[in-house]
Amino acid sequence: MTMIAPQTALDQLAALIAQGEQIVRSYHVTEYGGIETGLQEHEVRAFITAAFGAVERIAGGSSEYYGQLVSIPPGKRVILEPEIPAAAQGSLLALRAAVEAGLLTRLEAVVRANVYDDLLSQVAGLLQAGYDVAAMALTGAVLEEHLQKLCTARSLAWKGSGGISKYNDLLRQGLYDQVTWRRIQAIADLRNHAVHGEVGLVKKDDVADAQKYVNRVLSEYPS
Repeated sequence: MTMIAPQTALDQLAALIAQGEQIVRSYHVTEYGGIETGLQEHEVRAFITAAFGAVERIAGGSSEYYGQLVSIPPGKRVILEPEIPAAAQGSLLALRAAVEAGLLTRLEAVVRANVYDDLLSQVAGLLQAGYDVAAMALTGAVLEEHLQKLCTARSLAWKGSGGISKYNDLLRQGLYDQVTWRRIQAIADLRNHAVHGEVGLVKKDDVADAQKYVNRVLSEYPS
């Protein structure tokens, strides 16, 4: 589950919400009791389309915020249905409140933790089946992604392509101690042996220890 940065999301939502406010306020009751707006059909429809796109990018198409958006039957003139832009505006406002409260960031962390748990469970299965090298490669992949998330969350930058060792060096400066750094580096070395096919250097017990330690890192240093 990948979401855009909170500030980027807030900037996008702010622009759309401002547009939505103008559209919603443009509707008024006529002297005959009807409701009308001075806007053109394409202006209102463009806002609705942009709202759908923003909510899907920020929260995903399966989110409650996307589900709250009103579906627009083909051919319906949205300027005749003021509840449609109003509903879109309500969804945008609710989503902005969630982003500001950090709810989406926490949701992403929960989803990511569940994915990690599933992958590390697969590691145990691979070890039982005798696939030590594959198990080590998967363990290293989980660790690398987690360390990258930790660096990104702390605005720690690296040159060139990333990797466990690069992320580990950056995080040693403020997140964990030298002992943890050494243990993670040892896992990085073991992972390198696995991905380069150095089968004789990858032992089942070492992989099992690495899996347990990665679980510990995930628990003690959540991203």
